[in-house]
Parts: sequence; C-alpha cells; structure tokens
Amino acid sequence: MRFASCECRWFFEGDPDDQVVDWFRERRPWKRSCALGPLEWPKRARVDRYLRIPNNRDVGIKWRGEPVEGEGERLEIKGRVASLGAQTLAPGVTGVVERWIKWACSGEGMQASNWIDVEKRRLLRKVRLDPQAADIEVPVTGVGSRVERGLQIELTRLSVAGVAHWTLSFEGFPDSSDLREPLIRSVSLFLRKLPDALNLSSEVSFSYPEWLARHQHLASHCG
Repeated sequence: MRFASCECRWFFEGDPDDQVVDWFRERRPWKRSCALGPLEWPKRARVDRYLRIPNNRDVGIKWRGEPVEGEGERLEIKGRVASLGAQTLAPGVTGVVERWIKWACSGEGMQASNWIDVEKRRLLRKVRLDPQAADIEVPVTGVGSRVERGLQIELTRLSVAGVAHWTLSFEGFPDSSDLREPLIRSVSLFLRKLPDALNLSSEVSFSYPEWLARHQHLASHCG
C-alpha cells in the first residue's frame, strides 16, 4: 500500500500543558459530523518500533505496534520526497512543511538491538477537505470516517526509555498541488487561536527521523 501526504510537525520535551490539551480538544473551526464522539486519551500506549539509522533524516522505518483494520502489526517505510521549507501558517506560527510517501505491508515485528521503542498516546482529529463545499470534521475511524481528501491533526504523548516528549502535527492527503492551498487554509484556521503555553516555530518543527536523530542519547538506551 502506498500513501502520499504533505506534513508539518513540532516536537517538545516533557508532557503537553493542560491548556494545550484543552485547546486541542475544544477548538471548533469547522462544521462537525453528528457521528463524532468525545476525544479521550487511549488507556493503553501504542508502541512503535523504529529502526535506528545513524545520521538519517529522510527515511523512517518502523514496526507499527497497533492493529490496522484487523491486520495486526505491519511494517511501514516512510520517505521524504521534498521539503517545502519553513512557512508561516498563522500569525506567530511557523513550521517546516514536507512531502512524504509511505509504504506499508503486514508482517511480524523483529527483536533486535537496532530498533527503538517509542510509546505513543494519541489524540486524533480528521477533517474532510471538500472543494465543492465547506470543510467538515469527521470521525477518525468507523462510520463516516472515509475521506479521499483530508487533514489529520495529531497531539501525541511520547515516551522513549522513560523520557517524555510530545508532538503536534498536521498531515494533508493525498499530496497533490490542488490540495495545498485548502490544506494551508484549514491548518491556519485551526491555529488562529493558540494557548499562551504553545510556541510553534520552525526551530522545533521536523519529522520523526529528524527527532530520533537529534535524540540519539535516548535511542542508545533502547533495544
């Protein structure tokens, strides 16, 4: 399976401030599907196992430790196609926007010292980007969740070797030139009212491979 996307992500140390979590849950810039339920942290962390690749910033290889539509674990390979550079997404907000392609296949994980375990607890939101109508927020999974053109927003608590980090990201799909303008518009709408505790700048905006490369001291304690 092949999946192309356009993404922007920020990373921070520690746990997200309660003000940030409340903002993520309560921000309502779009119409909402009646099928949407409450947004809650999962009770159990998902563990993704990343392959340690020294000095790598362009490719992420991981065993996803969560069933995907009943498939069980699967191998995901994600490669950066291009960086669109730092862009202003809202007043006072800058982020590095990148184009990525992901390939995935079912399989069984590997136990080896060169894999890095990253625990994740995620809050997810999904928006259908409709060129003929207003954007609408839909469920992430289940009835009404299927989206051909959309935006996924993620707030994730991370733990590597017991050290806490968190990340905020926007992922638009598919990666096509006609999607980028409505994607940036929808992201800007969401970011228009930021909590005081949240400082989004290009200095802390990068991908998972870049984040892992910058934290080799954490990765060295894993596996």
